[in-house]
Amino acid sequence: MTPGIDPKVDYAFKKVFGSESNLDLLTLLLEAVLGFHVSAVEIINPFNEKETSDAKLSILDIKARDASGRLFDVEMQMFPHEAIIERLIYYWAKLYASQLRAAEDFTNLRPAYSICFINSRLFQQTPVEFLNQFEMVDRRTGVVLSKHFGLTIVELPKFTRRPEEIVTPLERWCYYFQHGESLDTEHLPSTMNELPIKKAMEVLMRMSQDAEERARYESREKFRRDMNQIMADAANATEKGMQKGMEKGMEKGMEKGMEKGRHFGAITILQSILKLPQTPEQDLEKLSLDELQRLAEELQRQVIPGK
Repeated sequence: MTPGIDPKVDYAFKKVFGSESNLDLLTLLLEAVLGFHVSAVEIINPFNEKETSDAKLSILDIKARDASGRLFDVEMQMFPHEAIIERLIYYWAKLYASQLRAAEDFTNLRPAYSICFINSRLFQQTPVEFLNQFEMVDRRTGVVLSKHFGLTIVELPKFTRRPEEIVTPLERWCYYFQHGESLDTEHLPSTMNELPIKKAMEVLMRMSQDAEERARYESREKFRRDMNQIMADAANATEKGMQKGMEKGMEKGMEKGMEKGRHFGAITILQSILKLPQTPEQDLEKLSLDELQRLAEELQRQVIPGK
């Protein structure tokens, strides 16, 4: 039987790895990605169905802590954010800073690790390497400034190995994310026929057979498809906006024109996401560069809620 549930959809992802009953799966996933032993993991923000019903734009990440106090933030990104790198660094910084209360000593700080599985190709300069791990290292000497920073990005589209080529636990999880929706739970490939994968598949099967769970999943999946369509439509609008901005820039400076065109496109995207009336192009033309930037920033704050 196949579950028909895509484990890359954030609702399913958090159901599998963010539930208290699946702490063993989260622990194994962390170890597979980070390459070191993790013990006594506790989830700081356990799976909660209301996260999806209250706000479709909420980020269904998983925050956890282990026995040594190390912090982890794990999330699945189905479509790329315009500033995904900056966003990941920002939320890592918030996670790290959240450890200290007023008057506490900095020596109490423990390492924090952010892990993002992303369903797109982010680093074009490395066409086949799907695991990207970043640390604070001197680029000349290789000296590590601090072991407290860890940011890992797993680009799932770059993982193209066949079942018989799977060797490591991380490869096994990547194959699960890529093919879990259509895997036959009764006839798993031999390299996938292990207890953690079977348990993760069972969670997907239970979701597919529970009417309420299925409805919540399909709601998130529909939202993802709608977002993909909006992004595709907005890409065309952005291109047109940039072209118009460039044409105006011939009179007042090419750089300023391109900047206005970029804001035109951003405003179009954000208003589409928020289902707001589109500002007529002629009205945008009347706004100054500073006014366009403020409008784009205000819309972005509405689209991306704080964690």
